[in-house]
Amino acid sequence: MTSQYETVLKDLLTSWGVTIAMNNRSILSGGYEIDVYAPNEKIGIEFNGSYWHSEPVLKTGRGEGPLYHQKKSLDAESKGIQLFHIFEYQWNDPRQKPIIISRLKNLFHKDDRVIYGRETEIRDVPDDERKAFLNANHMQGSDHATRAYGLYCNGELVSIMTFCKPRFNKNYRWELSRFCSKCGCSVVGGASKLFRHFLENNEGGV
Repeated sequence: MTSQYETVLKDLLTSWGVTIAMNNRSILSGGYEIDVYAPNEKIGIEFNGSYWHSEPVLKTGRGEGPLYHQKKSLDAESKGIQLFHIFEYQWNDPRQKPIIISRLKNLFHKDDRVIYGRETEIRDVPDDERKAFLNANHMQGSDHATRAYGLYCNGELVSIMTFCKPRFNKNYRWELSRFCSKCGCSVVGGASKLFRHFLENNEGGV
C-alpha cells in the first residue's frame, strides 16, 4: 500500500522528470519492497514511518530489529541499486526536510546550481558562520569542530568541511566531523579540495 508520504515523494520526483515505479517487490530478496524506485537511475527510496519502522514493531514483524534497514540496503547494493532512506521524523522536521530534498536533487543530478572547485577559494570559516551553515545544510546540524574550512564563490560560502579531536579512537589526531554543500548546490571537486587543504595545513592528518 502506498502511503501519503510516498505519494508526495513520487510527485516531487516526477516533477523533476524522473520515471518512478511504486512499491516494487520484484527486485529485492525475501519479498522486500522498494517504496519508490527510479529504474533508469537504479535508485530506490525508502520512506520509514515512525511506527512501522520502530524497533519493537520490526522485531515483532520480521524479527530483525535494527538490522532490517541495513539488510535491505545491502541486498539492494548487491543488485546495483542505491537505497536512500528517509525517516518520518526527519521529513516532518522543518530544518531537515529542505536538506533531504536537496540531497535527493543531488542524487538525481537536479541541483539548482553547479559550481566547480576551481572557481572557489578556501578560507577558514568563523564559528558563527560555521554553526549557521551547518544548521541550514547538514542533517546533523552544527558540531564542536576546532578546524573549519570553507569554499567561497564570489564571497559566498558554498561548501564546508570541519574537523575535531577524535571522539572514539585516540590513536588518531583528527576526526572528520562534517562535510556538506549549500542546499541545492553541487560543488564539483569540493570535498577533495577541502580535504587536501586540511592535510597540507595540519600535522597528523586524520
